[in-house]
Amino acid sequence: FFDEALPQADLRRREEGAEDATAAAAADAATQESRPPAVDLASVATELLQAQLGHVGHGGQHIFAERFGEAPFPTGWVNATTSAALERFSFWLLGVLLTDADERRRWLGSVDTRARLEHCLAKLEAAGRRPVLNLPGA
Repeated sequence: FFDEALPQADLRRREEGAEDATAAAAADAATQESRPPAVDLASVATELLQAQLGHVGHGGQHIFAERFGEAPFPTGWVNATTSAALERFSFWLLGVLLTDADERRRWLGSVDTRARLEHCLAKLEAAGRRPVLNLPGA
């Protein structure tokens, strides 16, 4: 690990309608209710990344695959993952997005996986259909 470990609540997908069994779990859920788990942030970022790749055509997708390889998707993506897997994914995602040198240096030096994911997700959301991938000519 390079980053600080994420809390367990950030590693599990939020289940709709799930009831908490204990008061402590309920309090934790109330705290987390305003912010989605980090694994959900990564999932949404993946969907937006796939949309970006859909706009670059086959040639752009080929260049992307050669340059960045396969996404290091966290194991057990559907239900839960590990802090290390999300950390790896957040660094990979930062690398595939266009960033200036200061911004890149700041996030590479950060030990906050969740904040890095939030930053990358915000860039993808703000871009919409505008290209934001770190590809030649961008």
